[in-house]
Amino acid sequence: MKDKKKYILLGVMFVIIFLISGCSPSSETVKDKNIPERDLTFDEKDSEYIADTLISSSLLAEWNTNFSIKRKPTIVVGKIANESIEVLDVSLIAKNLERSLLNSGEVSFIASKEKRESIRTDRKNQDDFTGKDKFIKYLKPLKADFFMSGQINSQIDSSVSPILKKYELSLNIINTKNATVVWEDVQSIIK
Repeated sequence: MKDKKKYILLGVMFVIIFLISGCSPSSETVKDKNIPERDLTFDEKDSEYIADTLISSSLLAEWNTNFSIKRKPTIVVGKIANESIEVLDVSLIAKNLERSLLNSGEVSFIASKEKRESIRTDRKNQDDFTGKDKFIKYLKPLKADFFMSGQINSQIDSSVSPILKKYELSLNIINTKNATVVWEDVQSIIK
């Protein structure tokens, strides 16, 4: 009789365990959900955002407020160097900077395609010149008051999950009369 009670008790325990395991929620993998993957690359929207933010910041700076008392300053958007480990379309960033400048209504920029192309292909930025005087001499025929250039960098933080990428665009504006930096700023996006 004792053996019969043990078998019944053991059978009841199996039934209870079976019922409990049947009531537990089903496990669902992440693949079962339609979660879109994060876009980790610098794209057109990022380029527009970063250009608009930096141009807004630059137009509030002293170089513009002091200059625009007389007339709108003329600015050349020069080279945006890609210092990141990725292949990024820096011409898109330059176009977005030009768009932001133009839409602001506060500055003029050299818009002739030939002049912009010659600036980009011939002499990309101040670093191409051996001295300050040669840089000033080069920009004088363009009749520009200021020259904008910059660089984009990227950093990967793999110590966190999910991996984060940080893109930084640093810009500076140089006075073409004396080759002094009159403004610089950095804007970053984390993806």
